[in-house]
Amino acid sequence: MVSASSGQIDLRLDGHPPLARAVGSARTAIAEACTRAPRSTRYLRDLLSPSATPRPATDVAAAWFRAILDFDVAGRLAALEGTSVHLVTGAQDRVIPPVHTCRLAAELAHARVHVAEGATHRVPSEQTALLASLLMDLVERARDQHPAPPRDADGILRAAAQLLFTMRAARARRTPPADRDLARPTPRYTDTRGAGGTDRYEAVVSCPGNRGGS
Repeated sequence: MVSASSGQIDLRLDGHPPLARAVGSARTAIAEACTRAPRSTRYLRDLLSPSATPRPATDVAAAWFRAILDFDVAGRLAALEGTSVHLVTGAQDRVIPPVHTCRLAAELAHARVHVAEGATHRVPSEQTALLASLLMDLVERARDQHPAPPRDADGILRAAAQLLFTMRAARARRTPPADRDLARPTPRYTDTRGAGGTDRYEAVVSCPGNRGGS
């Protein structure tokens, strides 16, 4: 779990100092304005705080902010008992302060806590080597707990041969015989003038395999 919130991040809640509650109310009001008027608030943001790097739309940022406020894992961490857990936080994280990681660690006694010095909320991009090593540790632990069953080489070869045979048989059923010509027969006409002087034309159809006429 990287830079994870333990819940109760809404500064408007009871228990926070008056100044913090005022800041929380102001943030909530800004998020509401971004939701109702995304184009206007984006224009103001770019005017007051220009940036050369791409940033999300203001209404998207507001939805993310509300999701953080509503997020609460209190009483739901018991599902991770018996599972290897690493808790990672940035020492300079101002979005989700490290105190949240400490709260999570209090409920997950078996978890390992890692505080990345100098890192902010962007731990995945700032501490790539640390996260890579922790992920490899989780993979190795999972392999030790659930080793893969041995592979049956002969069984794999038999399955591959059976699949190849099935594919060839299906292809043979779809292919018409070589001596079957599905082309439309081309009629030719012969003049069979009758005795009474009237002209009669009989069609003689030429088909493959039939050299005569009828």
